Amino acid sequence: MEGLERALSTAATVACSDDPNEYCREICVAVRDDVARFAEGTERSDDITMLCIRFEG
Repeated sequence: MEGLERALSTAATVACSDDPNEYCREICVAVRDDVARFAEGTERSDDITMLCIRFEG
């Protein structure tokens, strides 16, 4: 969980689009890339599904 929290925090500071859809796409791509680096060289045992919701409240 700590690694995922760190990846999300980093991605949120790097994502810069004002378009909510593009912002969420940037977050998902950054997290996916971080997961790929973490799992480098290991065989995937399951699919990965991500959902990003941008709260503007």
